Amino acid sequence: DALPISEDVADIDFLLAPTYAPGDKCVFHMLTLNFDAERAGVSRDTFLEAIRAEGVPAVVYVPRSLHASPRLSPDWRGPRVMWTETLRRAGVDPTRAQVPGCAWKVSRSIDLPWAYVDPDPAWVDGIVAAFRKVADNLDALRAYERANGSPQHVVASTEVRHP
Repeated sequence: DALPISEDVADIDFLLAPTYAPGDKCVFHMLTLNFDAERAGVSRDTFLEAIRAEGVPAVVYVPRSLHASPRLSPDWRGPRVMWTETLRRAGVDPTRAQVPGCAWKVSRSIDLPWAYVDPDPAWVDGIVAAFRKVADNLDALRAYERANGSPQHVVASTEVRHP
C-alpha cells in the first residue's frame, strides 16, 4: 500500500519520494518523503500541521541526525550506555561529526508510520487526496505563516490512526 502513495504524489513538485531499482520489492515500517520548503513556500512544520489536520498520520520521526544524539557523546553523563567508555577510550565523538547528507534528510523528512499488513486502497487514496488538497491550498498556508509564523516543530507520535 505504501508505494502507490509515493507514486501518486510524484507530480507534487515540493515532495520527493525515494526511488527504487527495478525489481526491488519494498517493505515499509515508515514511508518517508522529502519536503522542499523553499519550493513549497511554506515551512515543513506548517505543511505537517495542515496534512495532519486532514487525517494523515505524518510526523518528523527523526528530529535530529542520530549521530548528534547527546547519548553518543563521550561526555554523556546520563544513564549508562554501553558505548560511552569505548568512545572515551577511542577519543571519538560522533556528535562532532559533519554528516551533511544526514542533516539534509533530517531537515526535509516527512514520515508516515506504516504498520499496515492488509491492503486498503481506499485509505491510501484518502492519504493521496489529503496531500493534493493541502498542495492545492499552499496560498492559504503561506498567508497563515505570514500572519502567525511557523508552528512549533511537529514531533513524532506513536499514535497512528487507521479507519
